[in-house]
Amino acid sequence: MNKKLVLILSVLVIVCFSIGVSCKKQAVHADKASYKSAAERLLSLSSEIINKDTLNNLEDTYGFGLNPKVMLIHLKNPKTVSAGDSHTCAIDDEGVKCFGSNRTGQIQVPYLKNPKMLTSGFLHTCVLDDEGVKCFGGHAIQYLVPKLKNPKTISAGHFHTCALDDDGIKCWGNTKNGKTSVPPLKNPRMVSAGGHHTCSIDDEGVKCWGWDHYKISKVPKLKNPRMVSSGSSHACALDDNGVTCWGGKGRDGENKVPRLKNPRMVSAGSYFSCALDDEGVKCWGNNLSGQTDVPK
Repeated sequence: MNKKLVLILSVLVIVCFSIGVSCKKQAVHADKASYKSAAERLLSLSSEIINKDTLNNLEDTYGFGLNPKVMLIHLKNPKTVSAGDSHTCAIDDEGVKCFGSNRTGQIQVPYLKNPKMLTSGFLHTCVLDDEGVKCFGGHAIQYLVPKLKNPKTISAGHFHTCALDDDGIKCWGNTKNGKTSVPPLKNPRMVSAGGHHTCSIDDEGVKCWGWDHYKISKVPKLKNPRMVSSGSSHACALDDNGVTCWGGKGRDGENKVPRLKNPRMVSAGSYFSCALDDEGVKCWGNNLSGQTDVPK
């Protein structure tokens, strides 16, 4: 398969699944076999990372935001991609490059020293480099990164961001509903910022905090959870028994997990969820924009 086509389709899937835009309406055309192959190989549902080996040696790639007109973006050996509401950022051999909407400066990349991880929120982006965490775009409060000690990972929600460092988890940005007020955690090892809440995994399991209108803090019983993903108002976790979702409105079916065969990744979106298993990508929940219609 043409390598450029693979990346076009993979970014399309990430953008559409992340913001709930119907992929069918985008101005990119390919046969179903190519689409399925791209989705299964390249979609990173929770960590927002495209496998380095899959993208190795690419020279020219394409990217796009909400505008259906495809624009050319030159990336040199891209390693990571992260999609926000209407913008996308990637890390390649030359650093961080962003494209799409710039209404809040979310594609105006500041000076970065050896960037190694990025995460995109609703209107902002944060990057982890050799000097720490730097954020741009969005509102001024989202730039105020607290002092971090050897940060290891970052996760952006709609209007807040969290990081895991040597001291634990720290969150900043919009403080409404307590989503940045981190509770006591015992050796946390993962964090996922959602729409108005945050979830983490520590030695005691999964813990969530923030807006609790849909009882996001009432985490169901899980057996050895190894991944958690926060959506707009619900969350999903992967444990020894498979995928479990909770919170949210419920009426959209975002918590009604279908049959999955050896699931190994899960991602919670805006009232819908997706998982990667041995049979490919499966999505469930709100399908207003075709976001759960995984191409065959």
